Formats: sequence, C-alpha cells, structure tokens
Amino acid sequence: RKDTMAVMLPELHRTCHLLKQPLLFMDRPAAMFLLVDGLRESSAAAAFCAQRFHTFFLPRLSSRQDEPEDFELVEMVNQAIEDLEKSLLDSNARYAGCGLALLLVLGQRVLVANVGNCRAVMCTPPKA
Repeated sequence: RKDTMAVMLPELHRTCHLLKQPLLFMDRPAAMFLLVDGLRESSAAAAFCAQRFHTFFLPRLSSRQDEPEDFELVEMVNQAIEDLEKSLLDSNARYAGCGLALLLVLGQRVLVANVGNCRAVMCTPPKA
C-alpha cells in the first residue's frame, strides 16, 4: 500500500494549455510539484488530494490577467487548500486525512507551502 503520492507538472504552461487554462502572463520556467502523505495507514485522502489539488489551484492561477504578486500567489494557494479540504470533508475519504507539501516555480520565484506533517527539501546539485 502506498501512503505517499507525488504530482509533478514540470511544464506547467503546457499542462495548463492542454487543460484549456493557459498561463499567458506567467514567466518561464513554470512548474508545480505536490507531495501528499496519507495518515492513519490509509492512502484514501492522499489519493483524493493528489488527484484534485490542481482543479482548485490552476483555475485561480490562469484566471489572472497579469502576473500575480507574491502575496496574491500565497492567497491563491491558501484558498485552493481550503476548498480542497472542504471537498475532502464531503468525500468518503474524510476520515483518512493527509498532509501536503507544494513547490511552485514561476520564473525566478519559488513558493513552498506545507500543510500538516509533510515536508519536502529543495536542494541544488553541487558545483563541480
């Protein structure tokens, strides 16, 4: 059984274009990495959140007519997580629980967020 799930969208512009939610204003590179860790020896909530987080976050991001400020990005992530939590509580996976860590790369900016007991470490390769 797998309690931890990862969602990697290394080409966020292409992914959003295919989902008909283009990021016309966003700097490149743009990527989203999501790590979801299930609780109580169950992967139900982790699978639920891993499969649905982008449906709450990407529409907010693509609806912008200009590049969002840092505080606006943080607010978008917070709103997406709150809406995801409400959706999880209405689902059959509500008793399983999970934590998540998010890494969002937008041009030269990096946003890292976590909820619960889920951590991620970002490293750069050593210089030769």
